[in-house]
Amino acid sequence: MSACPKCGYELAPLELECPRCRREETQKQVLSRLSPDLLGPGKSREQPPSRAELVAEGTTVGATYGALALILIMLVDRYVFHATVQQGPSLLALLCISAPAGVVLGALVGLAVSLRRAPVAGIVVGALLLAVLRGMGLGAPGNGDVGILTWVGGLVYGGIFGAAVATVVLNVLRQAR
Repeated sequence: MSACPKCGYELAPLELECPRCRREETQKQVLSRLSPDLLGPGKSREQPPSRAELVAEGTTVGATYGALALILIMLVDRYVFHATVQQGPSLLALLCISAPAGVVLGALVGLAVSLRRAPVAGIVVGALLLAVLRGMGLGAPGNGDVGILTWVGGLVYGGIFGAAVATVVLNVLRQAR
């Protein structure tokens, strides 16, 4: 058996050229045919995204997934942990409040994760933000009584929220590099 002089791949007895090198050459040809417009203005195929672009992407992804995560957390909180849902806002009001709040909170978590490149930053930011919001009486169960459990609940929900958003943001940032 002979080996490819370029990459060292062991060629089968009837192979005349290396399948690895042929595939790599085909990929290079396809990439060279792509229009530079598809890559964006001023971008080459080899240039990695800048830090500002990664932060912007992390913030955008955080905002998107933050809205989804906060809606899910609010629905779970309402229907699983609070049997008396008649006391709180209507479902429509809950969704109308949760989505924009999730966008803002998710963007802040995404920004923290993008800048620090650590999921702990997202968990801490999410926990503190939701604890403060619940402590101010926003999203507090029942008649708006604010106690230590409200703050602790905010920290727990915020930690879950921050971890969920941070995980998605980090995965997107790793793929972008």
